[in-house]
Amino acid sequence: MNAGKNFMPKKTIAIFTSVEGHFSIAEAIIADIQKKYTVQLYFERDDLFDYYVAFYKYFPAVMKVPFYLTKRKKIISLMHQYLKKKYLEKVMSFCKKHTPDLIISTYFMYNASIEEYCQTHKIPFINVIADPYTVHPVSISKKASFNAMFDDQHEINCRKMMRASYAQTGWFLRPQFEEEYDQKKVKKELGLDPDTLTFLIASGSEGSSFVGTIFPSILSSSKKLQIVIACGNNKNLLKTVRFLSDITEKLRDQIVVIPLPFTEKIHLYMQAADLVIGKAGPNTIFESVATHTPFFAITHIPGQEDGNLNIIKNYNIGLVQENPFKAARLLKKIMEDPTQLDKFSQPIQKLADHNMQAKKILLQEIDKLLN
Repeated sequence: MNAGKNFMPKKTIAIFTSVEGHFSIAEAIIADIQKKYTVQLYFERDDLFDYYVAFYKYFPAVMKVPFYLTKRKKIISLMHQYLKKKYLEKVMSFCKKHTPDLIISTYFMYNASIEEYCQTHKIPFINVIADPYTVHPVSISKKASFNAMFDDQHEINCRKMMRASYAQTGWFLRPQFEEEYDQKKVKKELGLDPDTLTFLIASGSEGSSFVGTIFPSILSSSKKLQIVIACGNNKNLLKTVRFLSDITEKLRDQIVVIPLPFTEKIHLYMQAADLVIGKAGPNTIFESVATHTPFFAITHIPGQEDGNLNIIKNYNIGLVQENPFKAARLLKKIMEDPTQLDKFSQPIQKLADHNMQAKKILLQEIDKLLN
């Protein structure tokens, strides 16, 4: 019997994504589905993103105004028309070349064009909404086979805004964040003292300067402490932290400040940390959860990240305090008694288990749609 006659080529899935968390979500999805399907990735950094980054780095409070003003139906309709005009030809060209059997989007700007292609060619479309809880209606696809949701509350919030098909999956995380590890071994691997309380200050991949508001309180610690400050791609922030590190080295023996430029190994620093401190971006929060590390939100992007603060509180996976003085007092208490962080262990484990099912659920849904 000739086994070759029974061979069936893998079906093709096209994934459309962009920079930042959108790309991280796409990577997480690809890591699992590429074992069973051929994956073709479309990636583009939209020019508008440069303006977005400038505002969220230095004027985050401004972001709330456009987020809520653009929720009006007429404006959403105009946005879809503009985005379709901008991306339709590119989407059509990419799909013509790769002839996908299914399309996944992790970035809403492509959705109007993807919807047209999928409707014309009668193929399934999965839309992954990249913001939990506080969702902009333009991110929801009415015509998608389903919109992938984080949890019950995420779905409730979306259904209030728009009738569409939804499926709860959990949050998609890259495999390296979900690996088992020995914290002391990881600390040694990174050149850190395995027995010293360790904080990771995460500023996001583009480096939000507002995380700097917490520096003074940490540097005043009377306890031995090592602080890794992840600066992302923000070169000015990196220069400031390097200067801070030099000063600290000369003046404070028990405080070690480690400046960290953008790195692909941020998961190791999360594993090494006893507490992650930073901007409440969804990927950073859920990556911390995946490494079983409590998260302390000291800032967020008003509008799109408002709901992320509720996730931290509702799931009891860390702390939220954006007032620098109150945040400083909380950190002082933690530095004096790190066992306060133990209360987050069980809730973190529960949420980590929930998110670990995300890729499995997605793969099951893909199999249904393609078979």
